[in-house]
Amino acid sequence: METNSLINRLMRVVRFDASVYREIAADPSALSQALIVVVASILISSIGSIGSALQMGGDLIAMVTLVLASISGLIGAS
Repeated sequence: METNSLINRLMRVVRFDASVYREIAADPSALSQALIVVVASILISSIGSIGSALQMGGDLIAMVTLVLASISGLIGAS
């Protein structure tokens, strides 16, 4: 998988380029790229949730928030 290809596709998705969706649908290697994007977004979201939880309560709340945010992200992505 080429990093340039992934970045190029991400930029085209952000610009709402309709041709990228047809290209992704026809590319069997796009599944791994999509998985990378989903996992990265779940991790970023979880990190944000941890920051909020640490400000509100403490370590235990942060750990529970991390687990719940990761699980909800995976469920939401499926």
